Amino acid sequence: MLQGKRFRELRLKNQYTHESLSHALNIAVRMVGKYETGEADPSSAVVSRMADVFNVSTDYLLGRTDDPTPPAHNSDLNPDEQAILAALRRDDPLTAIKLIVQTLDKPDGRTTLSGGQPNKGEGETRANQRQTSDGRLNQQP
Repeated sequence: MLQGKRFRELRLKNQYTHESLSHALNIAVRMVGKYETGEADPSSAVVSRMADVFNVSTDYLLGRTDDPTPPAHNSDLNPDEQAILAALRRDDPLTAIKLIVQTLDKPDGRTTLSGGQPNKGEGETRANQRQTSDGRLNQQP
């Protein structure tokens, strides 16, 4: 069942009127108000369009999660990122951290996070990097 209050908050946050949102969702104007008040439930196709319009997950619209972030598509991730994400989804942050460290400490000194592209400073080892108090890495001579 759609969370009407959440739907209304998203509509207002994204500055949609009933009319403009009805056009974006390809539904009758009166249905926007009915969805907000819980008088009607949208079809799965309409919920999917809502998620696309608001860039949130359908689970968020349905109240199954409080995290509005739509899920990442595994096809957008390299194998290291997929393994890290799988560990986080299993609620296993320790494994995720280990995988991140392993990824950052690849033998060639390159990091492959962020779509498989080496990060700035490729070829430099972590031995000549120092972490600052705010968590950033600074190059040391």
